Amino acid sequence: MQGEQGKFMSVSVHGHHALMDGFHVAEFYQLFERLLYEQAE
Repeated sequence: MQGEQGKFMSVSVHGHHALMDGFHVAEFYQLFERLLYEQAE
């Protein structure tokens, strides 16, 4: 039984990291877009 619970825990932790990576990508994209916009002016 404990093996199943351990598997579930690793899946939820992995999902959390995927969410955080997505957040950082969005943050980086906004910064990149702002830099492009400033250079265009």
